[in-house]
Amino acid sequence: MKMFTLLSKFNFISLFATILVGLCMPTTFASEDIETKKIEYLLNSIEKSGATFERNGSTHKASEAKGHLAFKLQKATSMFLFFGPKKEIKASEFIEKIASKSSTTGEPYYIITAEGKKELGPWLTEKLKEYSN
Repeated sequence: MKMFTLLSKFNFISLFATILVGLCMPTTFASEDIETKKIEYLLNSIEKSGATFERNGSTHKASEAKGHLAFKLQKATSMFLFFGPKKEIKASEFIEKIASKSSTTGEPYYIITAEGKKELGPWLTEKLKEYSN
């Protein structure tokens, strides 16, 4: 009888721990997934804009800008020293550390639309606000 009670307590604790972990994990994955979707939205916004992208004095199509920033994102998230041990970054970090300026020259990136030339960082920040609303 004591053995059964001990096993029952062990099973209860094990079940409780499993449920607790299960409840915590979706929140973590959900927040990472939201940030990934925000970054995808920003990249797609660049591509769909049909605007011209200016980087280090040369201009590129919007689709090339999306590809360049996606490449920089992939490289940055694979480098331990850039973001530390985490692999997922926030959309605001993407804008600030990857999409606003050249990592080589430090020059800002620009987007040229029908409304004129604007730095890409503030343009993306506005797009991020649109996503959040």
